[in-house]
Amino acid sequence: MGNLPRGKKAKFMRPDIFREKSPLSADDCFVVFDRRKSSFTFPVHIHPEYELNYVEGASGAQRIIGNSVETIGEQDLVLIASPELEHAWKDGECQSNDIHEITIQFHPSLIEQYLDKKQFASIQQLLAKASRGVVFGKGTVDRVLPLLRILTLERDGFYAVMKLLVLLYELSKGDDINFSIDRLHPKNRSG
Repeated sequence: MGNLPRGKKAKFMRPDIFREKSPLSADDCFVVFDRRKSSFTFPVHIHPEYELNYVEGASGAQRIIGNSVETIGEQDLVLIASPELEHAWKDGECQSNDIHEITIQFHPSLIEQYLDKKQFASIQQLLAKASRGVVFGKGTVDRVLPLLRILTLERDGFYAVMKLLVLLYELSKGDDINFSIDRLHPKNRSG
């Protein structure tokens, strides 16, 4: 540790945490995965990209975000907006072999340039909450699911970005947003 500049703390990562390398390139704003799966296990991982994850048909699977472990229902929609917030999914009690997952990963820089603008205030508040992981309730999921499905089909890059911004705005207007973790685990705190 003698090589660290004064005032800098060394960051140590647990060996059981996978640092995911997203296929999102520096030239892309975001990437969408629309997959059908027969199981839903993804190891504990972190990545610098923000992630919106929708899962359908995996009732009984476990969602792990930070120090929270929850069993999910028929539909689950979460937003994670912290590069060091550990998250994972495990089959748990899920018996389905027809699971639909839509994952969107996007660079924080895509939206950060707008966050000080008043038109983006609700999105800024949503992303601040999502630094702890947020879970959207059924009302919001039902309302935004058509937008999410349309986004998976959009082939024009410009329109896809616009649709992502609309999706984030609509998510920010949800009144059934819950924190995945009540407080930040000490290793997930900034500073």
